[in-house]
Amino acid sequence: MADIGYPDIPPTGFDAVDIPQEAHEGGFTFSSNRMVREWCEHFRFVEVKTCTQERADDGFGRFLFGFPYAEIRAAEILGDRYIVVLYNSLTGQIRESSLPDLLGRASSKAWQLTVQLAPTEVVWEGHDVLDLFGGPPPELDVFDLF
Repeated sequence: MADIGYPDIPPTGFDAVDIPQEAHEGGFTFSSNRMVREWCEHFRFVEVKTCTQERADDGFGRFLFGFPYAEIRAAEILGDRYIVVLYNSLTGQIRESSLPDLLGRASSKAWQLTVQLAPTEVVWEGHDVLDLFGGPPPELDVFDLF
């Protein structure tokens, strides 16, 4: 993405790219940076959220899913060219929407911090999560938090 002018969109910001039929007919290939740059403004970037829950209704009500920061950032940058496809693999139902529309339909929203630990042989030199909150009170042991 950085090579075609989108340095702030992480590689995990979307799942697929919808390429216009005209590009296919013109021999489009991702192996040609020239072609990618030429057609990029016509791409739609697709995030797929798959549902395997029987409780999701026909309009995907009661379908719980998350948007990591990379997806939110991509949607902010790409605007109308970023779409979310909801897919219910039990019923085969598919709906296309935008991130703002989905957020507007939300019955609840909760922020989450997702953490992946470094391999144990790596020495962590970054901030401790407690530093984000000013550290624990002196009498608090870290195990009291859990």
